[in-house]
Amino acid sequence: MREHDELALALRLAGALAPYWYVRGHLSEGRASLEGLLVAAGERHGDGEVSAARAKAMHGAGLLAGAQSDHACAIARYEESLTLFREQGDTRGVAEALSNLGTVAFQQGEHERSAALHEETLALRRALGDPRGIANSLNNLGVVAQTVGDYGRAATCFAESLDLYRAMAAPRGIAIALSNLGYAAWHQGEYARAMTLTEESLALRRELGDREGMAIALSNLGEIARLLGHVARAASLQGESLALFRELGAMWGILYCLQRLMVLGQTPGNQHSAAQLSGALAALRATFGIPVPQDDGAHVNAALAALRGALGDAVFDAAWSDGQAMTLDQAIACALEIVAAAG
Repeated sequence: MREHDELALALRLAGALAPYWYVRGHLSEGRASLEGLLVAAGERHGDGEVSAARAKAMHGAGLLAGAQSDHACAIARYEESLTLFREQGDTRGVAEALSNLGTVAFQQGEHERSAALHEETLALRRALGDPRGIANSLNNLGVVAQTVGDYGRAATCFAESLDLYRAMAAPRGIAIALSNLGYAAWHQGEYARAMTLTEESLALRRELGDREGMAIALSNLGEIARLLGHVARAASLQGESLALFRELGAMWGILYCLQRLMVLGQTPGNQHSAAQLSGALAALRATFGIPVPQDDGAHVNAALAALRGALGDAVFDAAWSDGQAMTLDQAIACALEIVAAAG
């Protein structure tokens, strides 16, 4: 009985710690702890106490796996937790698992599936009268909408989400909603408003010690700076963001920064490095199953066309081929050459 109680307690504690490990960037440490406990727990579907704790730990393991772009593991863990939550009649748990499955679907470019999962989650959370959950689902739906270019719908979702988070005095939620409103604003050409919203988000995230959130805000500020023609500042911000994403092991964020630095590399003297980086990015995205975000496709293609035009077909193709053979570390080094040159 003592071993049983200790296992249930350990699973509950580890599951509760997963968001902390996620926000603080202790992804590998957290995954190792959770996976070890899940192995110790085995299946145990008939054991109510351990099964309930196991569901939360399983969900936490999925959260940390997803943060490291281990999509296969994240999906498996979320689906297992979803089954357990449904067996236990835990509607909040079901909503959380569906929400995170929607997030993984989004990261894999499955936008229709992602939207459907987040709509299902939103309906459950409205039925539960869960304002925090409703705000989270609205935010996720806004992210999907903006990715497919529906910035009006995205802004509506983010604004409602922000109102709910402010009413709850939830600083992390406020920071997320501000960041996403900033993203929608710059895509609607409102650069000054976008900068203000994103800087407010960054300040909150620094206070919270939210390293992934800081990396996102820094990268977004870098993109706004690029659009305003401030190339050196843009490169510096992307470099700072890249360093954080690299420390976290967040592959999707690393690729996002590399992509934005590739676009910045169109300036004379950087074009060969940018062409190499474009080849490396294509190979890395294929390896990790992380596509170019749909709303970035047009300006990425425009950057590639500009690089090809500046270098000529033969030089561009040779640089692209060289980039395809690069390791992740080599691709990052190539990107950092663009940062250094811009400074």
